[in-house]
Amino acid sequence: SYQLQNQGIVKLNIYDITGRKIEMLFNGMQLPGDYQINWDGNRFASGVYFYSLEFNETHGLAKNSNQIKKMILLK
Repeated sequence: SYQLQNQGIVKLNIYDITGRKIEMLFNGMQLPGDYQINWDGNRFASGVYFYSLEFNETHGLAKNSNQIKKMILLK
């Protein structure tokens, strides 16, 4: 889950432990608000993965951010 203060382009990707992008969960424009995206990891092995949430504001002060977080998939 994440919250946007401003309108912008959001990219949410999943990466494996080697840094290879394995899935794109979202890539598009979103308005300010609260969002939740669930990842179905059934076709992937248990282990450590990373997700990257990139935000590029489309107007205003043109704030850009990129967060990378670690997650563990357990089956």
